[in-house]
Amino acid sequence: MGNEWRNPQVLRAILVGRRPAGVAEITLRDLAVGVFLFPGPVLVATRAFGNWRRPVLLLLLAGVVCGLTTGLASYPRLLRDSVEWAEWFGGVVGEFRITETGFGWARPEKVPLTTRCKRWRVDFAEDTTPMTPEDGQGRERRGVWITPSRVCLWWLVPAGLFTQSESGLVVKTQDITRSLRALAQGTGQVRLAGDRFADTTRQALLLAAPVYLLFNCLWLMLLVALYIWLFTLMAVVLRRGEVTGGFGAVFAVNVLCAVPSMCVAGVYAALRLPALDFHTVFILAFFLYITMAFSSVRRMVSER
Repeated sequence: MGNEWRNPQVLRAILVGRRPAGVAEITLRDLAVGVFLFPGPVLVATRAFGNWRRPVLLLLLAGVVCGLTTGLASYPRLLRDSVEWAEWFGGVVGEFRITETGFGWARPEKVPLTTRCKRWRVDFAEDTTPMTPEDGQGRERRGVWITPSRVCLWWLVPAGLFTQSESGLVVKTQDITRSLRALAQGTGQVRLAGDRFADTTRQALLLAAPVYLLFNCLWLMLLVALYIWLFTLMAVVLRRGEVTGGFGAVFAVNVLCAVPSMCVAGVYAALRLPALDFHTVFILAFFLYITMAFSSVRRMVSER
């Protein structure tokens, strides 16, 4: 980026809302380089014009890269665990078939039956049995509830501010009955032998890999976009002294701050490190980045 954006007089004039005439607008290449090498000046330069289109384009490019990176890093584990689970499940049921009225299997012959695999609990139950997985024995927080008429996934989450539970856990469920029927109609397989479960699961996941990567990119970018809007609204509503140039300028600055923060969170998530998740690392990196960036601007402005 041009040296004029690192001139203390220019930065001081922009910060007080008086952009000097004749200053060249910052380009996309300048943004891509400056956001990592010269964070303070490039944020001030972006605020001067209040143009959010180039920062958003840069954020989208970074989101695609981070989404593909984290998706490719997590996909092998997803494939391995899914194939192992399908192989185990196929050995348990022996055969799983889809009928006109519901589902059927070779084993178990008598229900109810509860079994476990890889921290998943699998319950075979009657249709009239209420689904109460939190009352079962064991430490599983997720599982599958199978009856002759439906198949449900369930998982336990801590009770929140608006939900109460005697056990402190709330059951969330997702009925995948229609998905199984649609898959059977699409593949023409209404009867699947247990020894074919693993191969069928592997083929399905390989075909769905592009969709998985695309969904991962969209999930990351939507999550980051939510935080950007929240930070922008907070800054505009509170009217801090650093907020000049209106909503568009503040939004463009926050978008740029999100680019390196997303990259840091993406690398952390791709390395599969414990303790923190993507959005926690992103928030920490965002606050650290914007603090360091404007601290560097204050030092440059006070030099002369």
